[in-house]
Amino acid sequence: MVPTRLGLLQVEMCGSGPPAVLWHSLFVDSTTWERVREPLSSVRRLILIDGPSHGGSPGPGRIFTLDECAGAAADVITHLGGEGPGDWVGNAWGGHVGLLLAAASPYRVRSLITIGTPVKALSSAERPKLTALVTLYRMTGPIRPLVKTVTNEVVTAEELGGASVHATRSSIADGAFENDVETLLQMRRLIDFLPANNTDGVPEWPSFDDVGRVEMSLDTLIPDNPNKPYDMKELILKVVDEGDFFEISETFAKNIVTGFGRIAGRTVGFVAHQPMVLAGVLDSDASRKAARFVRFCDAFNIPIVTFVDVPGFLPGTAQEYGGLIKHGAKLLFAYSPCTVPLVTVITRQA
Repeated sequence: MVPTRLGLLQVEMCGSGPPAVLWHSLFVDSTTWERVREPLSSVRRLILIDGPSHGGSPGPGRIFTLDECAGAAADVITHLGGEGPGDWVGNAWGGHVGLLLAAASPYRVRSLITIGTPVKALSSAERPKLTALVTLYRMTGPIRPLVKTVTNEVVTAEELGGASVHATRSSIADGAFENDVETLLQMRRLIDFLPANNTDGVPEWPSFDDVGRVEMSLDTLIPDNPNKPYDMKELILKVVDEGDFFEISETFAKNIVTGFGRIAGRTVGFVAHQPMVLAGVLDSDASRKAARFVRFCDAFNIPIVTFVDVPGFLPGTAQEYGGLIKHGAKLLFAYSPCTVPLVTVITRQA
């Protein structure tokens, strides 16, 4: 604990090298830095601060300002004997604190990294939008106590809103990757398939794949037994140029496949039922996923190929209570107004 003008602040230090101060965002505490602690501590002496009223810091028991937080950060640095310049990494709230600290004491901050931090804080007109959330937050504290107080459930930050949750359950994210490098590489692949805007035509790339190629293995892809599944992705990979297929929302609603490929060097959107998952039936999630993809392709003038092998809609109370008819209709309404070329191939049943 370090005494400051805002009371005692919980401070943890680890690693060796030039100092780097890490201050978290408003709804978490210093544990939010867990993923970066090990790699950063190998090259920096990390100073992880729990902001006032967060984590292990009790707080002053009153409303405080960002300027006071910057002053408290200066108190911590002074207490730890760090008068010389150091690095500052701040997430949202922590970014604002770092900006004010650098403005007031530029000799203390050698470099400043802010994450999700507007240079200008919220205006008076924007602040009322956050009134309810801030009031609730002041009553309950950071995110995990907030969730427990409101819903009586205890979850980790990852379980509540992590990348895997949004990629597999909520469909807010269309993909989740292991690290920044893989993410950037996959984003480059995606952008290669997309036009520059919604008025340009689809990009055309040179292809070494013969447009008249005959794929004999497709003759045996679909089993003679109508109840036996097969992998629809194998069909897509054998149809697209050079087997290059970029799947969208791969881990969400796996009973339908959406993604981009190329035919004769030009981008095409693919929608396909997946017999390997739930026999390829349509449920609410699959309908929403496919409808959103179809609307996107139509908006950007990307032709759509649909491979159909669907026994019907998924029955059950969970689907009925979740509005299956409503979500299923979204898929129909997505296709109906399309102005792009549409090709539908029925592979077994429709």
